[in-house]
Amino acid sequence: MDYVFHIIDQIIAGTLVCAVGTVITGWLLFRQSLRFCGLLLVTAGLVVGTVALYATFIEPSTVIVRHVTVDLADYTGTPLRIAVMSDPHVDAFSNGKTFEKAVELVGAEDDLDAAVLLGDYVRDRDGSTENLSVLTSLAHTLPTYYITGNHDFTLHDRTAEPRERLLDVDGALLEAGALPLDNTSTTLHGGDDSIILAGVRDIWSQDYSFSDIGKTAQSNAVILLCHNPDGVLNAYREMANPSNIDFMISGHTHGGEVRLPLVGAVYPLPIELPQTYDEGFHIYRDIDILITSGLGSVGTRLRFLNPPEIVILTVQ
Repeated sequence: MDYVFHIIDQIIAGTLVCAVGTVITGWLLFRQSLRFCGLLLVTAGLVVGTVALYATFIEPSTVIVRHVTVDLADYTGTPLRIAVMSDPHVDAFSNGKTFEKAVELVGAEDDLDAAVLLGDYVRDRDGSTENLSVLTSLAHTLPTYYITGNHDFTLHDRTAEPRERLLDVDGALLEAGALPLDNTSTTLHGGDDSIILAGVRDIWSQDYSFSDIGKTAQSNAVILLCHNPDGVLNAYREMANPSNIDFMISGHTHGGEVRLPLVGAVYPLPIELPQTYDEGFHIYRDIDILITSGLGSVGTRLRFLNPPEIVILTVQ
């Protein structure tokens, strides 16, 4: 797929060059009294050039904060506030700076109970984890948990074998102070009640497991962190009682990176679920799902009508 993304980058560059040429041509026609044609070309060139520049350089580095609330029937404690970050891909394009901005925004939030990271910290095995160190200040002041995504393995193709863990990703996150939640769980306390926060390793890996979720007390609400929203399908295939999961939080899709009005995500999403499971809230059978469009770009540097986001989730 890398050659496809390289071609797309070349198309973007060509579009910018064409936009500049169109503006110049339109201006020359305008000066030669072909005012309507000239004005039309200038306008078209400016619109196309502005959109291309915005989608390439401005929106990908503009991090927004999305506040959402979810009500869990099995939770009666005080509201819990959880910061959600996903898909930083810190070694691609300017994603490292974007991740740094996201961490600063999370640090500026008041009364957070935890932060969670949903995987895909690098682009591939040749990438650098250096930019993950910006997590240190946050992880030492706020419980910060992480799970892995498909890009955190040596091969992120779901059909490839063997798939090995990128140990440098774990090392960088642990050194920053983050706590692993792959195939295990922890408890978040809110007043006189608590929530089980469970995590599952990337489902394209060979060693993910839902077994720890099956051991959780059924009287507690369970929030599952799973990088790929297809994890809900695996839960129903492999768990005796998947309805133990009250809520699932995922990333992986990037929201399609490029979105258009009335169309939604432009690029095909690498999921088994319907393509409508691209971002936001969804329900699959008995499980509510929140899919964040995440922070980074991995194929191309484009984001359009889909800015990088962190989610501040209030559970009540």
